[in-house]
Amino acid sequence: MPAEYGGADVRQETLAEIFRLLASADASLAQIPQSHFVYANVIRRQGTAEQRKFFFGEILAGRRFGNAQSEAGTKHVQDMRTRLERRPDGSFTLTGVKHYSTGALFTHWIPVLARAEDDNLHVAYVPHDAPGLTVVDDWDGMGQRTTASGTVRLDAVLVPADRVLPHHLTFHGPQLHGALAQLLHTAIDVGIA
Repeated sequence: MPAEYGGADVRQETLAEIFRLLASADASLAQIPQSHFVYANVIRRQGTAEQRKFFFGEILAGRRFGNAQSEAGTKHVQDMRTRLERRPDGSFTLTGVKHYSTGALFTHWIPVLARAEDDNLHVAYVPHDAPGLTVVDDWDGMGQRTTASGTVRLDAVLVPADRVLPHHLTFHGPQLHGALAQLLHTAIDVGIA
């Protein structure tokens, strides 16, 4: 988190070392916060000043982000069926089903990847207790059993406009967004090894 918002603004090498140390003790404990840092980075890159102030304040208050990004049965990772539809008042309705939602069961906010009416990719930051959002603890994969990487169901979840970020803009120029996510995954793998 940027220092101007009260964060430590640590180097990526420091963050990777922390993840490596966590994973050397418990791979699940290291995997759960990976999405938190990735989606805090989305706010850092694409959030408005008001969104940064609000969400970085949430982080400083101890609130965590999970994720609801992947979908099962699609042709490729960018093939998203979850939809974000604008309502007449400017807010959105979010509908879809996500799988492999690591940490969603344990978090305060669930960032959800969805396509808007223009088919661009957005992130909707949804409170864990939002009406219409259900987190299903159905993860039964081998390894990292306590990551709660189960299913998130979104049934016409209302999302205020100021909780939606234009994630597609992240990829319109040079960026390290994907590299940060991979660095943290690599640190987890090294810690496990």
